[in-house]
Amino acid sequence: MQELMVYISFQNLLLINLKIIIELEKNAQVTFQWAFNDNVTSTLDYTYSAVDFSSEGQMFGSWLGGWNTTSGTVNERGTFTDIVVENRVYDHQYIWGGTESANKSLGFNLEWAVNDSLTLTFDAHDSTAQKTGTEIPNEMGFTQAAEFQQSIAVTNSKFWHYNI
Repeated sequence: MQELMVYISFQNLLLINLKIIIELEKNAQVTFQWAFNDNVTSTLDYTYSAVDFSSEGQMFGSWLGGWNTTSGTVNERGTFTDIVVENRVYDHQYIWGGTESANKSLGFNLEWAVNDSLTLTFDAHDSTAQKTGTEIPNEMGFTQAAEFQQSIAVTNSKFWHYNI
């Protein structure tokens, strides 16, 4: 599955996040059962599942955060709709990350019906889970020097999220 996400929200009022996400899921399961006779049955099962997840993207704009907010309008729901923030610069970040996980499970069962009132059961199971990669994406950011700071005014800000 591949998604392109675009986020714009007040906390990062003029920040745009473009990210490509690739997720590949792999699953397999097999079971073998053998009846040696009417009284003894064995079962062997194996399960495998894995997820490979990677993302790469860019964020750019201006982080507002409110520390130099000089004016703003709050609507009836308590949300800023118009805002002016002083002393801000353009920020740009490159974001990338990836995670791979794998789960393996092997089981063996043996059932022996000794007689009508006694059945013996043996059950053995072994499983492993492995995970590699980044939990939180890596980021590398750039910003302008302080002499390029300017005022930013936004009117009727909204939040958008597009999956393409």
